[in-house]
Amino acid sequence: MSKEPAIDARVIGATVKIEVCKKVERKYRHDAKDSKSTIYARALEDSVRDVVLTVDDYREIAEEMAANKLKRDAKRRRNGGAR
Repeated sequence: MSKEPAIDARVIGATVKIEVCKKVERKYRHDAKDSKSTIYARALEDSVRDVVLTVDDYREIAEEMAANKLKRDAKRRRNGGAR
């Protein structure tokens, strides 16, 4: 379903200095229509470009995705099933 969160994504929130935000937005805005989510996702992706994950990291990712799927499926059941 289109409005459901992806099971391979995590919602994050943080308090960041306005000056830092302005710098990130200046560096990573590629188009005037870019959303803040897109801009900050680009910055995060750029910052980890050379990071290599371990087998344990990938196991933890798979576990979190499985938990997210269970939560999504439970929400679907509460809301009357998939549409």
